[in-house]
Amino acid sequence: MINSQTKILSTATLLHIEDDSNSTSFLLKDKLKHVFKSIHIANNSQDALEIYQLKQPDFIIADINFPNINVVDFIKNIRRIDTQIQIALTYSYDDMDKILKVVEFGIAKIIVKPLTIIDLEALLETFTKRYSKNKTYSIAPSWIFESDNFRIKGPTKSYTLTKREWSFLSILFHKNNTITYHEMKNNLWENSQINDNAIHSFIKNIRKKLPPKALLTVPGIGYRIDS
Repeated sequence: MINSQTKILSTATLLHIEDDSNSTSFLLKDKLKHVFKSIHIANNSQDALEIYQLKQPDFIIADINFPNINVVDFIKNIRRIDTQIQIALTYSYDDMDKILKVVEFGIAKIIVKPLTIIDLEALLETFTKRYSKNKTYSIAPSWIFESDNFRIKGPTKSYTLTKREWSFLSILFHKNNTITYHEMKNNLWENSQINDNAIHSFIKNIRKKLPPKALLTVPGIGYRIDS
């Protein structure tokens, strides 16, 4: 199950929307705990949204017909703010109408139940390939954010990122090139008190590592990359 290819997922996090009462969820939970760095479980809409916002997972796996969550609406809401996160769905043939409503939202894998070990291995292979490709982000021509290397690479030199700078850019690119002040305060400084001057100082410093005019201020909202 875990080979050199899927070991890259050991640095990734997963949001698993699951129902403990069915065999598919049991198989997923048992196998995936050996693959991902961490797995966050949600069994209702509020938990799923809070986990997504606070933990910024790399992947989501959900049953399209989960009883406590309107998964179709949840996926639509996620895609409005995050075009990068990989989403996999399990379904039964009775759920085909729901599947047709979400295929346009870039679903990485759709698997018919009951899930088998072969299905799970295929899912992890898909996740791995796309995860590897998505670890580098274009900022501007000849400028890239190398997430794995904690680095901004320009045409003539590169810049090492602090953990906070890396988190800032990771959230920004996972959220369709925009990050809000609220997200910065909650995710970059967690629960510590932070004032506007500290944020402005942080932005001033990270702009020195970015191409000119790449990071734009969105008044009253936050910042975005002009890529």
